[in-house]
Amino acid sequence: MKKSLLIIHPYVEFDPGRFLEDALRSIGFKIDLYTEYIDFNTINQNLYDVVLFIESPYRPAVKILNINRVKIPRLYWILHGESRLVYNLNFTRVNKIDYLLFATSLHLAKQYHLPYQLFPMAVDPTNIPNRLPLAERKYDISFVGSFIKIYQERNDLLNLIQQSFPKQRLRFETGVFLRKMGEIYADSRIVFNWNYGNVLTMRLFEGMAAGSLMLTNYAHNIELLGQNGRHYVIYDDPRDLINKIAFYLSNLGLTQEIAKNGYQKVMTEHTYIHRARLLERIILQL
Repeated sequence: MKKSLLIIHPYVEFDPGRFLEDALRSIGFKIDLYTEYIDFNTINQNLYDVVLFIESPYRPAVKILNINRVKIPRLYWILHGESRLVYNLNFTRVNKIDYLLFATSLHLAKQYHLPYQLFPMAVDPTNIPNRLPLAERKYDISFVGSFIKIYQERNDLLNLIQQSFPKQRLRFETGVFLRKMGEIYADSRIVFNWNYGNVLTMRLFEGMAAGSLMLTNYAHNIELLGQNGRHYVIYDDPRDLINKIAFYLSNLGLTQEIAKNGYQKVMTEHTYIHRARLLERIILQL
């Protein structure tokens, strides 16, 4: 094994691809990263184990020329579910992908007719500061994410939380990433989450790594993160959400226990170093 990867990824400093790339370098991989343009006529493929394509909707797709010249295995890490299904099916076909890595929504794998493996997002613990006991934290409930219209159901739930808990210390932010985001979560008793399309998002891993109680709707493959009521808490509908917030803010001993279990689960199984090691094993088996 050369421990050398050619990665094609429209790079964004706060997306999962960036964190995986950092972790791969930290365990000894050499990474050549193409973020805007690549012509395979100019690439010496003998230098690499595989080509890894990473989905990212935040920037324009990398322009790829002479894909038919690729002779080494082509892997594609798919980060989204139904919302990007048509795009990802077409990308897989056009670029003749050999092997798929699904971050979530494994039930969609049968539509691709290719070998695949679950390869979830994870957390980079360097973005999470030291954790305080929940009783000493500044915020009762926090959320960091977008408020755009596609997430209107989530926006409605955030408004409901504000209306239902006017005296609680809330922190809802957008446009906050990396260490600043981690600081908010690490100073929160509860981190609220709502998964669009029930996809397994990075917020789940980040909130649990901050030692907060992760309160979330259901996500496909969430069982990877442990058990509902032991490592995180799932709410079923708006009324259940409000009832559970009230309950867990009033029972901090139990809340602290669940948050601790969640933290330990993520840190022992779900950092990007764990994902880098998993990718190494996958490549060895190809």
